Amino acid sequence: MYGKFILASSLETIAKRFTVRVPGRLEWVPRIVVSPGDETPVITQQDPRELTLMQFGYTPAGAQEPWNLIHARAEGGKNQRNDPFYSGSPAIFLKPAFRKPLFTRRCVVIADAFVGWSAAGKQPWLVYLRDRERPFGMAGLYDIWVHPVTKAEIPGFALITVPGNALFHKLPAHRMPVIIPRGREIPWLRASCHLSDILGMLSIFPAEKMNAYPLHPGFDQKLPLSGNALKPAGERIYSESERKILPVRHWGHKQKGAGESTWRGEEN
Repeated sequence: MYGKFILASSLETIAKRFTVRVPGRLEWVPRIVVSPGDETPVITQQDPRELTLMQFGYTPAGAQEPWNLIHARAEGGKNQRNDPFYSGSPAIFLKPAFRKPLFTRRCVVIADAFVGWSAAGKQPWLVYLRDRERPFGMAGLYDIWVHPVTKAEIPGFALITVPGNALFHKLPAHRMPVIIPRGREIPWLRASCHLSDILGMLSIFPAEKMNAYPLHPGFDQKLPLSGNALKPAGERIYSESERKILPVRHWGHKQKGAGESTWRGEEN
């Protein structure tokens, strides 16, 4: 499974890729590794033309305490064996926590790559899209939870997941996020979508369009990240003779409370 993803692209790069605005009030410093509880840019159904900052961790609006869910299964309570050939209808709409947001609060979660973990939970893998497809969008749901005491509004999102494809089975890992193919972000956010249209977009991304390599365990335990933190600790799942993985720039952004990041990506 996974609970972290990578986002090092600048706001300008993200805005150009998804054809959205960066509002002047938005203040965000790339963390590179986005973990549960972190704020990160998303594109929401309510404001599909601009970036919004939101917490990775979902709590339904009516909950009395924070849930901080990071995953929402497309099959709902079905397919507990995570069968990639499951042919039943996605039943996420039967889950009370996700029923309303599935129609009114879908979002695109932006990433350059994400971190998958072996089923034993000991080996992290950096999973990315081939053909330099970055940043890309993942399907998410969000809601705005109101703290019962402070009355503060806390927006948060969860990633929708499906059974892992052939690449994930090699890690091995059972589930993966729903990756939105380029050009399908607007349909995913369209308010007029029927349930059948929404569920039809919750598909397994093709394994041949992805790749992965192992990371050193504990790669992100110390901040700022070192220049080697996201480099391969072993062979890629599928061989690549000439490809380079992550975008080049000197990511010397100031990390909140963490000094400077020294990680450099690779040449675009």
